[in-house]
Amino acid sequence: MSLLAGTVFTAQCAMPMPTDAGRSFDPGRYTLLLVDSDVAARRQLAALLQGVGYVTREFGSAEALLDCVDELPDPCCVISETTLPGLSGLDLLRTLRSRQRNLPVMMLTRDEDVGVAVDALRSHASDYLTRPFADRDLVIRLRRILAGH
Repeated sequence: MSLLAGTVFTAQCAMPMPTDAGRSFDPGRYTLLLVDSDVAARRQLAALLQGVGYVTREFGSAEALLDCVDELPDPCCVISETTLPGLSGLDLLRTLRSRQRNLPVMMLTRDEDVGVAVDALRSHASDYLTRPFADRDLVIRLRRILAGH
């Protein structure tokens, strides 16, 4: 395991994906849109998620994702850091919701402020996870979001 920018990741993640009532879950069906200004943390997150079968696209800012919001693949899910230069992750979430984009959005933060979590959930974030987190927790919570969406 390595510790990078406050987030714990493993080099490879061989976690079996849970199934629902005999149906297998195919992570390769989903494109995860990763928004984080920390390039190293974003690439580590991409490697983790690709390791369990997801397709990923990386964005260094909320504005970069919003520039191509009309061309997003379907199905997709946004995973965004709350603290970003320019528009924050919460601003990104609110903008997506105001544009009637009902895609799942998971917020990640290094900030343990309960107010930030409350704001994210009131803005209809699908989930909220504080760093550092266990790889398995992220994968399981992400899978639950996607299976329920």
